[in-house]
Amino acid sequence: MKNESKVFGMYAAGSHAIRQEFGAPFTQNGYVYATDERILIRVRESAAKGAYTHSEKYGCAKLFNVAAEQEEVISARQLKKLLSEVELVEETHTVSETIKCEVCGGYGEVHWEYESWGKDDDCPACSGSGYTHKEKKIPAGKMITNESALVKLGNKTFTLRYIRVIAETMKLLGIATITMRYSESEPSRQAIFSFSPDVDVLLMPTLPD
Repeated sequence: MKNESKVFGMYAAGSHAIRQEFGAPFTQNGYVYATDERILIRVRESAAKGAYTHSEKYGCAKLFNVAAEQEEVISARQLKKLLSEVELVEETHTVSETIKCEVCGGYGEVHWEYESWGKDDDCPACSGSGYTHKEKKIPAGKMITNESALVKLGNKTFTLRYIRVIAETMKLLGIATITMRYSESEPSRQAIFSFSPDVDVLLMPTLPD
């Protein structure tokens, strides 16, 4: 597959994997899968060039069995327009500052009392140092795309960053259009994006609050 390692790298959870099997691509029932447990790509093994570990866990194949009441052709141009229209937010940097512990007042010790007994001991809030750390956000002076914004495709609501992954996958594979299959009657069910007979992506919608 064209740009295979780059494509799988956008989907595999890597060091952030909750389940070890999802840290890297793996094979199952004739496909190579990669996922972060929110978005899942499968590529027919005959179309993949790399060698990947086999796993029989989690039954990924059944996840692609969606009652596709609706099919919608989506172009790369359409996704580019959708991404460009999302609200901008102010970029910030998180910094940590050292402050006097509010529990012990900076002394590093607290006094425990039980009935008639008392004892001085290390402050549990600062581990006896007298200081703690507080994080705050500092404006970076520019506006950036809100990657957590919600966007609509069909009757589904998705988080922007995953739509960006799909758009980037189209670019890496040199594909101009894909087909989105989904259930019209069940907005909370997964959608399937078919890139070719060999490549499909499953994406779970984000349910608005």
